[in-house]
Amino acid sequence: HGAPLERKIIPLSLKTRLGTDGIVISDWVRHLLEVSPAAISIHGRTLAQGYRGEANWEAIAEAVQIAKGSGTLIIGNGDLLSLDDAFRKIRQSGVDGALIGRAALGNPWVFRNKERFRAAFTLPGGADRDKNIDGPAISLGQRFSAALDHARLFQEMHGTSRFTAMRKHLAWYARGFQGAGALRAKLVRVNDADEVESLLAPYLQAAVLHPEITEVSCAS
Repeated sequence: HGAPLERKIIPLSLKTRLGTDGIVISDWVRHLLEVSPAAISIHGRTLAQGYRGEANWEAIAEAVQIAKGSGTLIIGNGDLLSLDDAFRKIRQSGVDGALIGRAALGNPWVFRNKERFRAAFTLPGGADRDKNIDGPAISLGQRFSAALDHARLFQEMHGTSRFTAMRKHLAWYARGFQGAGALRAKLVRVNDADEVESLLAPYLQAAVLHPEITEVSCAS
């Protein structure tokens, strides 16, 4: 049967909120630090809040002070819409890093300048640096091309029988421009990649003529 496999220590990390129906993160973090986790990620809302209201980064910053010197990383999370947002919150709160969640839905480009993001922390006067890490907005042509590629890849991997699961992803791509709501209403009813292509074709054709467009609907 051979020698038993060597047991290795696996770093443990966890994610938590500020509390259940009230903010108790200061006491809770002290309790969690007793088991010396590698990292604690903190979402700046209570469970009762769900995703309502603003994330409380002041409470996250308090947890950072409590964990200082413990060897446990504190990662912040909540209301980060861009790398610029993440940079400012890391500088202001003192967290070791930040998590971007919902802002990446339909927007994988949010991470495209991650090397510039890392470099920004080494720049003189970085604490006062405002922006622009994110760079120019992604054009609608790029966005719709990615959405169509995403739909085709999903269908290739899962077939059309599970394509309804792709609808929410398509809806996330259709945000932040004039006419987005009308397009979303159609995208959440598609059944395959061909239907997606038919819906996006006018937008993609217009994008060829106007590649600079980022915020205006290309079709009715």
